[in-house]
Amino acid sequence: MHIGRAALEYLLARLILTTLGLLPRSVALRLAMGLARQAPRWLPALRRVGRRNLELAFPELTISEHERILAESFANLGRIIAEFGRFPSATATSLAQRVDFVFPPEKRARYDEAKAAGRGIIFVTPHLGNWEILVLAASALFEPITYLARPLDNQLLEGLTSRVRSRFGNRPISKRDSIMEGLKILDAGGNLGLLADVNTLQRDGVFVPFFGRLACTTRAVAMLALRTNALIVPTCGVWEEKEQRYRVLVGELVEVVRTGRRKRDIIEITARYTAEMEKFIRAYPGQWVWVHRRWKTRPKGEPDIYARD
Repeated sequence: MHIGRAALEYLLARLILTTLGLLPRSVALRLAMGLARQAPRWLPALRRVGRRNLELAFPELTISEHERILAESFANLGRIIAEFGRFPSATATSLAQRVDFVFPPEKRARYDEAKAAGRGIIFVTPHLGNWEILVLAASALFEPITYLARPLDNQLLEGLTSRVRSRFGNRPISKRDSIMEGLKILDAGGNLGLLADVNTLQRDGVFVPFFGRLACTTRAVAMLALRTNALIVPTCGVWEEKEQRYRVLVGELVEVVRTGRRKRDIIEITARYTAEMEKFIRAYPGQWVWVHRRWKTRPKGEPDIYARD
């Protein structure tokens, strides 16, 4: 990226985040969410993708209901940005006030048992609710996580986001080095986190059901779990309007499947945690990123889902 452009983007991002961080939280949230809610008007291509995804996922809903969910989804992105602006000044106490980070007892018992046995943990989460505050709160209130993330093209912005996310002990690793680094972390009984709900190229993924339609999903989670016997924990951090707090949800924990047929095991493991993420999204549809082309990669012979008429 051109140095001048990178610096300009960095300064603009710092200005926006600093301004949001200085404003009272309620004002920052209203401002960012209000502007983001108008984004579909300015970004018609993303609006078309979002509407198409909602047609696929919720065919029983009306067009107006699809539009409402899409507007809520954009507003949620505004909420994430506003909260991110406050991360540099966040403390464990302030995060505890904003995030209800409690494992259900029976799932916490299985988690503790796995950790006591020296097993690694893979946290998988969708782009739902506020995944940024989920990771930050996890490190401050629970345990630090090494998370996989694609580095931003702008190295200045990459440095900024990494510093903020790592304040309480989290550590980023590049997806380019994810397999080898991930194996080391899990073999040592560590925690690894990643967003596992994005479209994947066919060479890197497997097709599993997602909202009643096959979606190409990364096989990295299943491969890492099979190699290290890691426990897979589906989780997310959603906004609860009534409580005015984020709540951490934990799905059914996923153990590795070993039938002796490696590809079949990878598909089964991937399908199981993907099903848990779908449950989260169905419960909070207005907080998922519907503008991602989740069903872009198709099985051989199937037409492009996003082709325009």
